[in-house]
Amino acid sequence: MAIRYNRGVAMKDPAMPKVELREGQLAIPVSEELRERLNLHCGDQLSTQVIEDSVVFTLRSPDARERAWRRINAVTDQVHPTPEQARKPIADAEQEIVDEVKAVRRDRGGSRAT
Repeated sequence: MAIRYNRGVAMKDPAMPKVELREGQLAIPVSEELRERLNLHCGDQLSTQVIEDSVVFTLRSPDARERAWRRINAVTDQVHPTPEQARKPIADAEQEIVDEVKAVRRDRGGSRAT
């Protein structure tokens, strides 16, 4: 079984699940591994966005934002600036972040790099 990376998440690559369309609703089986890695829970709602020939699902449950902030805070609590970084004006640091995000989006072929 191969390991596949998608947006930084390593997943086992089993046979693709069968997706069914019934009366305008799409049923997609989601493995326990994927539910755990994406922090999906019964009753969560997903919004969809079509990008070229792909469909992107985004978690939209009422507490999804709170759970996302907890994950972000857990990571950022582990980040400590070097003395050189701490002396840098916040506007300069923010601009470096914006520039880096744009570069990554350009490299990925994203349309939001402007």
